[in-house]
Amino acid sequence: MRAVREFQAARNRRSTHGMLVLPLLLALLIPVLLHSSACGGSWNGGIIARLAWSEVGGLRVVDVPRDGAAWAGGLRPGDRIILIDGEAVEGRSEREVVQDLRGEVGSEVVLEVMRDGETEFIRVERAPYRSETQP
Repeated sequence: MRAVREFQAARNRRSTHGMLVLPLLLALLIPVLLHSSACGGSWNGGIIARLAWSEVGGLRVVDVPRDGAAWAGGLRPGDRIILIDGEAVEGRSEREVVQDLRGEVGSEVVLEVMRDGETEFIRVERAPYRSETQP
């Protein structure tokens, strides 16, 4: 599966800022709609943002498309995500973080972020992933 190989490759790359790129990058931006029978036939989506991990800075928001769910909810590049639905990000596996950020399209996730030295709560309504052929 191509997505799995890209996931593994992303885990091994470092950005120019020395940040270890998490599989979150691909998990949150893979341009594929996944149908989930576990959710009663509903469509899975996510917050639509690029995230990266560094040991110094934790889980950071790298990019937020202006037409995406995360931007509409108030997430901005440079934010550091501390909590996802009340659960600390620190000490959790990548898989757990991805699972918490993904969910049924239209459902909400509450993020506690650190921005400019202050804590803010941001509510993001999950949106469907777009395919490469969609505008």
